[in-house]
Amino acid sequence: IQGRVQAEEDKDGKLICEKIIPFEDVPRKLWIRFPDRAAYEARAKELFELIDRNGGRDKVILYLEDVHQRRILPPGQGVRADRDLVDQLGRIFGTANVILQ
Repeated sequence: IQGRVQAEEDKDGKLICEKIIPFEDVPRKLWIRFPDRAAYEARAKELFELIDRNGGRDKVILYLEDVHQRRILPPGQGVRADRDLVDQLGRIFGTANVILQ
């Protein structure tokens, strides 16, 4: 729910609803974790081919565990993070390394 607050002196405050977005339409975050840069570089081509085939509004965040570094891919590289894609990524990169929020 998006909206604004209306507050005036000597009156009760109000919350004004301006927009309601269904949960299905809220962009999610898809995290893909790699142990280090070498592991990422070894699988980057395969990863980006999957991303290209599954375009959508969900954000993709790549995480390098050894240096605690994350990279959020630009909106043009978002995905439609449905169960099929998450399962496929889990098989390739390990289910513990693919997290959908």
